[in-house]
Amino acid sequence: MKAPPKRSAKRPRRRQATGQPKVTMAWVYARFSPRPGASESLSNEKQIERCREYCKAKGYEVQAVYQDCEASGVDDTKAVDPVDALAKRKGLLDALDALQCGGVLVVRWRDRLARDPYVQHWCERRAAKVGARIEAADEGNNGEGPEDELIRGILAVFARYRAKLTRLMTSRGMLRNQAAGQRMSRIERPPYGWRADPTNANRIVLDEAEQETIKMIVKLKGEGLTFRAIGRRLEELGIAYRNTCWRHGNVQAILRRAKLD
Repeated sequence: MKAPPKRSAKRPRRRQATGQPKVTMAWVYARFSPRPGASESLSNEKQIERCREYCKAKGYEVQAVYQDCEASGVDDTKAVDPVDALAKRKGLLDALDALQCGGVLVVRWRDRLARDPYVQHWCERRAAKVGARIEAADEGNNGEGPEDELIRGILAVFARYRAKLTRLMTSRGMLRNQAAGQRMSRIERPPYGWRADPTNANRIVLDEAEQETIKMIVKLKGEGLTFRAIGRRLEELGIAYRNTCWRHGNVQAILRRAKLD
C-alpha cells in the first residue's frame, strides 16, 4: 500500500527548556461529510468543540485546528488503494505534517481519520514516526497496551462495515423509491425504464418501450450472456441506450434495479 507523496510544511518552533512542567502539544482534526439531519452530531464545529474540551481536561495545549469539509468516508472503502483517498484530505495531511515529538493529534472518533482500518493504521504509524500519537476524545481506547490496540482494530473494521452497509441500504432505499414512482435523480436523467412525469416534476412514470427492453435484458441474462454480450445483442437488434451505445455498467445497473421490482 503506497503512501501519498511527502509534503513540506513549516513546523512550529520547539519550546525553550524552562523549569516549568512540559506541556503536551496537541493538534485537532475534524472531518465532516454533510448529510441531512446530521449537522448537530457530526459537524466539524461540534467535533472541534468536543476535542477542545478533551484537550483542556487532559492539560493539552492546542496548537492548531485542521479540518476537511465535504470529505466523504466512502472514498476510503471504494478506492483500490485506500491510502490514495488521503490525497483529498489536505487538512488531515497538514495535521500529520505538523505533529512533533511528544505531541498528540486529537480527533473525536478515529473514523474521522478514515473508515478503512489500513488507512487508520497508516495514520498512526505516520504519527509514531515523529514520536507523536493519536487520541480519540470519545473513545476510551487511547492506551498503548495490546488490549487497546486490539479494540482500535475491531472498531476500525466495524467502521468500514458500517460505511459499506450504509451505502448499500441507501442505494436500496433509493431504488425502492424509484420503483414507487418517486424521482430520486436529476429530472433530465430518470432511471432506465422510466421518464419524467409531465404533470409532476417530483414523480416518474413507466416508459413502456424501455420496460420491454428491460424484460429482454433479464431474459438474455437468464440465458447466460455477459453484460457486454447483452449490450452487443441489443445493438444488433437496433435498440440503442437512449441514443448512445450500450455499456456493461448500464446493463448491470438495469439488472440490479430489476431484482428489486
